Amino acid sequence: MTALLVAVLLILAALGCVLIHRLDARHDTTVADVRGGDAPPGTGPPSPAPGPGAPALDRPAATARARSADLRPAVGARARQVMAILRERQVYRDEIMRALHRAARAPARVVVDGARLGVDLGIPVGAMAPTCARLEAAGFIDVAWGADGTPGLLSLTPRGAEQTVPERARSAPRGAAPPEEEAAP
Repeated sequence: MTALLVAVLLILAALGCVLIHRLDARHDTTVADVRGGDAPPGTGPPSPAPGPGAPALDRPAATARARSADLRPAVGARARQVMAILRERQVYRDEIMRALHRAARAPARVVVDGARLGVDLGIPVGAMAPTCARLEAAGFIDVAWGADGTPGLLSLTPRGAEQTVPERARSAPRGAAPPEEEAAP
């Protein structure tokens, strides 16, 4: 009985290894197709057809040793660059919301000039428009767009006024009150 159970388990393990190898080989060819260039898939020039001496796409999967070196999935330089841009824009959104919250406290300044705010916060001109568009799409701010597609005037919406901007962990130690609240008596 034990020998039969061991034989069945070995057959199932071998079948699992074969299926994993086939799925992994398909994954490797898909990843290789996507990572072919810096352009996102479908936007770059068409890839040339492989010639008669070109290697087949049925190459063996990466070894387990190579995968164990880094448990995260392999990420190309373009993906890292995109993630860095997204993180920067999140910081820009937080900075814009903080500035608009500060402006909303003063009764005379409800509307803020977008170009001046971008310069004051050090946000690049090319990043200001997508950042404001994202905040506007989320319903946090109203944007009066200029003729050249740059944000002209910015103002908080009621939803944006209710939205609190998270303080960065590096700006204040854990458990400490934000700097604006410490100054209040």
